[in-house]
Amino acid sequence: VCYFNIFFFLQVGIDATHVRLPNTVTQDEVLRAIAAVNEDASVHGLIVQLPLDSVNRMDVEMVTNAVSPLKDVDGSEVVCINAGKLSRGDLNSCFIPCTPNGCMEGTAFSRGASAHLQPTSELLRRPRDLR
Repeated sequence: VCYFNIFFFLQVGIDATHVRLPNTVTQDEVLRAIAAVNEDASVHGLIVQLPLDSVNRMDVEMVTNAVSPLKDVDGSEVVCINAGKLSRGDLNSCFIPCTPNGCMEGTAFSRGASAHLQPTSELLRRPRDLR
C-alpha cells in the first residue's frame, strides 16, 4: 500500500498498515511476512507492491502466489481464484482488483464527470471490460 493511500484509508475509517521490508530482504523473509498476514484473521486484504524492491533475486510469481486468494485484493496471484471468477463475470463473490475498481468507483461519485480508463495491463483491463 502506498503511503498516500494510508491517509485516505484512515480518513474513511479503514485500518490500514504499510509493511515496508528492507531492500536487503530475502525471498524467504517475504514469504514468511505474507504467510503471517494470510494467517492473521484481523487482516482482510493484502497487496504486494510490484516491482519487488530487493537487492536479492526474487521469484515474483512465487511471491504473488503466496497471497491467499481470500485476501488478494489486487488479483495478482497467477493461479488466482479471484481472476477466474472475474473472467467469468462472477463479480459478487470475488475481489475486483482495487486499482481499476477504485478508478471506476471514483468516477461514479464525481458529480457528472466522466473518465476513460485506458489500461495497459490485464489487471486493469479485465475489470473495466466487465462493467
